[in-house]
Amino acid sequence: MSDRERTLRKPPFQRVLAGIATVATAATIATVATGATTSTAGQAVALRGAGYVWANSPTSSVYTPDGNYSYNSSNLRYGAPINTVTWLSTGRYQVTYPNIGVLGGTAHVTAYGSGTEQCKIEGWGPNVNSGQDVTYRCFGLDGELVDTQFSGTFTNINAVYGGARLAYLWADQPSTPIGTPYTPSATYQFNSSGGLSTITRSDVGTYTVEIPGAVSYGGHIQATAYGSGTERCKVAGWGTTGVSMLATVRCFTLVGQSANSRFTLTFADQTNILGLSVFDGSSGHPTTYAWTHDSSSESYTPASNYAFGGGSQGLLATHTGAGAYGMRIGNAARFGNVQITAYGWGSEYCKVAYWTEASGIQIRCFDGTPTAAADTLYYGPEAAAVDTLYDVAHTGPYIIG
Repeated sequence: MSDRERTLRKPPFQRVLAGIATVATAATIATVATGATTSTAGQAVALRGAGYVWANSPTSSVYTPDGNYSYNSSNLRYGAPINTVTWLSTGRYQVTYPNIGVLGGTAHVTAYGSGTEQCKIEGWGPNVNSGQDVTYRCFGLDGELVDTQFSGTFTNINAVYGGARLAYLWADQPSTPIGTPYTPSATYQFNSSGGLSTITRSDVGTYTVEIPGAVSYGGHIQATAYGSGTERCKVAGWGTTGVSMLATVRCFTLVGQSANSRFTLTFADQTNILGLSVFDGSSGHPTTYAWTHDSSSESYTPASNYAFGGGSQGLLATHTGAGAYGMRIGNAARFGNVQITAYGWGSEYCKVAYWTEASGIQIRCFDGTPTAAADTLYYGPEAAAVDTLYDVAHTGPYIIG
């Protein structure tokens, strides 16, 4: 069976997800240790909630992102953004989401733009002002940290509406014995179906996540590498077996070799990856997700079991060139947040190039095994644009009417 056949058939028993790494870095632990949610005199009590940003000014020392692309559930006033982005050092950014500094939750990030940059989560934790600080880390193909734009999220919501399903976790033990499952920290995981998720490593950089009770024949998954290194992670497949959802995560080095890594993972079904209320015609967040099952057709409609939203026009996946893809999602694409993860067994990776109402979401995907440039004196490694499958999720701002 070829890698492509294995990916498209998505056999649940052949997927093994990334193991949650052992212990957070000392810096992260120190951050998390400050996360008391009880208030002192004059200090607000931290809330559960969610937020996102499009960080579009990569060299600004401190700024408040455009309110059309920045959201915090503690502040519903449209056009009055309160999240801030702080440049810590080259390629390292801290996003502060005020008021939602409850210990736990999960975060994701996607690099933004037409280049080959990649981003990951370095850590997160409550600050002394009842907010949540998330550190995002971006780097180039040579492994050097680099300033770049990115699209980031955070949520610690632990409830969903109606028949929706949501689960997330932080895989903090990347090198557990092969075949031995472990339970990630309960503080950093949530499962609307009940029960704690487990992770089993089946090989170097290959992990199976089991989400009990999340019986679903579709839905959506995002996975993001975590830590201070240059590893990246992706989704290799997911499916239902018995009374659980099994998902496979694969992690790699910069040059495409399998590597053990920590990561974050979110599973969403009939809701967005942040667990925010979905727009129902009167209020909520426009929500879209899709798994692309065809990497070469000029245009097609994504499989309905793995797609949600799309507005009155419906979802339409397009392919305009090597590694260049689009996803039409209707007028919801005007603002909001986009997250993308490559899909499949290989080391390819994807990012968001841009999104607008007219163009939809534009995605760029690259070979996961960069090669040396022809002129190595002036240019570093290069990654060719490559066709591959991917998962894309969009969460829009809260709207009424």
